[in-house]
Amino acid sequence: MDRLNDQRAFQKMEGNEQDTIRRILDEMTNDYWTDRSDFLEELNREAGENGMKLNAAITKAIVNALGERNPEASVCMDRKGNTEHDTGLRDTERVPLDVPIPAYMEKEVWPFVPDAWVSNTVTDMRDGETGKVGYEIPFTRYFYVYAPPRPLEEIEAEIKRLQAEIVSQMSALFD
Repeated sequence: MDRLNDQRAFQKMEGNEQDTIRRILDEMTNDYWTDRSDFLEELNREAGENGMKLNAAITKAIVNALGERNPEASVCMDRKGNTEHDTGLRDTERVPLDVPIPAYMEKEVWPFVPDAWVSNTVTDMRDGETGKVGYEIPFTRYFYVYAPPRPLEEIEAEIKRLQAEIVSQMSALFD
């Protein structure tokens, strides 16, 4: 409920309206909701019984404050019945230039994340195709020269030398 107080739309409400919403939500916390549409239906019904009509901004504020991601919950739908994509799970893939995107998804993504999808909203400005086209040059793969770590005895000796140096400098300060 403290997160609800931080929501701007909730802060703009009058005090008695805030109290009514808090009371409604407090009564509703006895149930565990795994379907957002069922929760909103119940919330709007309770608000109507209390003489309130919740606008979209307040409803969104309540969902943002009280909602949590739950993989076992029902899939959220928008007003038109389309699946809402969880932007918190957004990820990108680096697809090799010589592999078509559908083939890459079939082999590398869908076996592990079956409900993954490709957004066609991001297109390359040169060819107009899905995704940004570019090339990555892994400099470390081509130019890195391995240098083995120093022997443990050498590191330990250096630490002891530095400790002795620090102790002598500290004693010189306080003498």
